[in-house]
Amino acid sequence: MPEAVPFHLTPAPGITLRGLEWSWAGQTATSAPLVIILPGRAEPAEKYAETASDLLAEGMPVWAVDWRGQGLSTRHPDPAISRRGHLERFDDLVADLDHLLHWHRQHSAHQHRPVILLAHSMGGAVVLRWLQTRSPAGLAVGGIVLSAPMISIPTWGTPQWLARLLARLAVIAGRGSRYVPGHGGWGLRDDCQFEGNRRTSDHRRFAREVALLQARPDLRVGGPTWNWLHQAFRLTRQLAAPWPSSPTIPIQVLVGSDDPYVPHATHSSFFSRFPQATLRHIPAARHELLAEHDACRAEVLRAITLFRHTGP
Repeated sequence: MPEAVPFHLTPAPGITLRGLEWSWAGQTATSAPLVIILPGRAEPAEKYAETASDLLAEGMPVWAVDWRGQGLSTRHPDPAISRRGHLERFDDLVADLDHLLHWHRQHSAHQHRPVILLAHSMGGAVVLRWLQTRSPAGLAVGGIVLSAPMISIPTWGTPQWLARLLARLAVIAGRGSRYVPGHGGWGLRDDCQFEGNRRTSDHRRFAREVALLQARPDLRVGGPTWNWLHQAFRLTRQLAAPWPSSPTIPIQVLVGSDDPYVPHATHSSFFSRFPQATLRHIPAARHELLAEHDACRAEVLRAITLFRHTGP
């Protein structure tokens, strides 16, 4: 496995996105797709090193990109807010993704390769919003794999309407950059204690992520702020609204059968509108499918390699 090589691009003034690339020497001469990994909320690119190794073994080079506000991409100028799960608008992330894909076609060493987008949770919601509002023409995206896409927001017993109202009122009151109650900086129980976690049933992979973030404080992101939550509710409403047209790019959607974040019925209803989408439930898996047990991860990797052989 070669070392990850960092790369940077500037989608807007004052904004730098940091990515990691895994590829073998001479791989630019082949026609295998480039897999671009788009992480979930608070996830740094380094978390996907194991997945990159698996895909590289299949002959596919891999990028993993930090969203703005996460990892080593540009964060909020206030040092306190920069460590929180905070953003101004999800449309900024959509614009960053669009810039990344155009940059790939114009400037990268892999510009002649087709692209497979592999997006988890929040990253999946951003990809869906990109499909809803932008044109993929000329960008050679041959397939999209969505791992537990964030098409709704769990409110853990609070009625949706009330959670939406509280988030909106908090932002209006000037508290948008503060943590949602019950959340705080990285290192709380949900971040570090395996028992009771909702993300994965694989103890080894859970421990590996904790060790990474304990060793790398610069990669940490805390819980969501009120404005993140307010904007996430807005994003899911936008995605649920009628689309100008159905996506033409093939989409594989994978969701764990034990995922507590988005009900199965919600995914089934949402993706039934799109003939190009195939939805599969993965048995005995929670939210983070690529941090799950081996059989679950194999299903996700199989979905990607399907596009490896059938993409443009």
